[in-house]
This record gives sequence, C-alpha cells and structure tokens, in this order.
Amino acid sequence: MNPLYFDDLRDIHGLDSISWLPLAPGYWLILLGLIALIWFIRAGLRRGDWRVDARQVFLRLKQRRNRLTPKELAAEFSELLRRVAMARYGREACAGLQGAEWLEWLEANDPKGFSWTDTGKVLLSLPYAPPQAATNTEEMPALFRALRHWINAELPQTQAHKARLRALRQRFWQEFRALLSKPG
Repeated sequence: MNPLYFDDLRDIHGLDSISWLPLAPGYWLILLGLIALIWFIRAGLRRGDWRVDARQVFLRLKQRRNRLTPKELAAEFSELLRRVAMARYGREACAGLQGAEWLEWLEANDPKGFSWTDTGKVLLSLPYAPPQAATNTEEMPALFRALRHWINAELPQTQAHKARLRALRQRFWQEFRALLSKPG
C-alpha cells in the first residue's frame, strides 16, 4: 500500500438533511386532489338533502313576494308547503289531503305547534278566488315564518326507523357481551 493514498483520504461528512418544503410537484398534486375530493363529497352530501333545495325555493319566493299578486303568492306558497310536507313525512301521509283536513294535518304535525287551522285558511280560499276579489294577506308573514320552521326543523323519525335503531342497538350489545364472555 502506498502511504500517500492514506494521507489524501478525508473523513466522510454527513449529507445535508432533506427539507420538507418546498414539496415536490407530485405531492402538491396529491394534496390538491384530496382537497377537491373532500369538496366534491361535501357538495354531494349537501345536494342530496331536500332541505337545501327547499330553502332556495323559499328564499326566491320570499324575494318575489312583493312582485306577485296575492293569488299567485298563495298558490306558490301552498305548492311549496305541500312539497315540504311530502318530503318530511312521505307522499302517503299527506298528498291526498285537502281543505280543512289538510290544515288539521299541518297543525297536528307542525314542529313548532303553529295554528294552521286559524291562520292557514287564506291558503284554502285565496288561490281559487276571482282576480277582482278583495284579498286579505295579513297572515302571510306568519305563514312564511311557519314554513321556514318546517324546512329547518329536525326530521321526524318514523316508528319503523325507531324500531330498526332499537334492533341494531340490541344486536350490538348482544355481540359485545358475547365478545366479552369468550375465554381469552
């Protein structure tokens, strides 16, 4: 061995640590993809809820209420109210109801206990009144508040839904107890 070679050799120095930032372009693409995926999932979940659409229609109707005739306003309001009721309770529960029976059903199922039989009579007569008839629309602000409560209230749980949840809870606890009682 040549001693000159050993004198020329130097100690190995450690490499500089690799910095996390700035990230490589591939990581930025993955991050943007995850953000877009989360945004699309959240938008899809919101879009599937009937209350989002009902709120939009409600706000448009509320904005247009001064430009509509009382007859048109009552007709559009009644249609939206019926659509909301069918979305909340199902078509079978309320689609065939008319007149006083419809108002009684609304009052019985109202989430805030609004008096539909007293205040809602304008909805039965006004859409079908002749154009020159005298109209009384003093109840409309109260009706708009009641409809907003219908849209924003929590959804009712049907008896079948409650029974299914009860059965799932019982099954969970049975399996949990069985898991605990198994010898280890």
